[in-house]
Amino acid sequence: MESISSNSAVAGELARGIFSAMDTLNSYQSVTTDEQSTISGNDAAKNAIKDMQSMVQAISVAIATDSNNIKSVAAEFEEADATVRKMMSGLR
Repeated sequence: MESISSNSAVAGELARGIFSAMDTLNSYQSVTTDEQSTISGNDAAKNAIKDMQSMVQAISVAIATDSNNIKSVAAEFEEADATVRKMMSGLR
């Protein structure tokens, strides 16, 4: 009979990798804009930068939520596996 086993450490490791990638993504949000020149397109560029920063922030929040959900589900699977193991050991 196959053993019943989940490993939340693997999920935790994957989640840490995702958080690390997210931190890298967030570190690129610092953009210096030209506040002095009146070159055509500056306003559009500033708006595009703000839009991009908002999108990156929204993606970052979604990734953080999903990473936490991965860890939570992995812990729940470990608990369920422990319960099933306990039930199965009573049948032997």
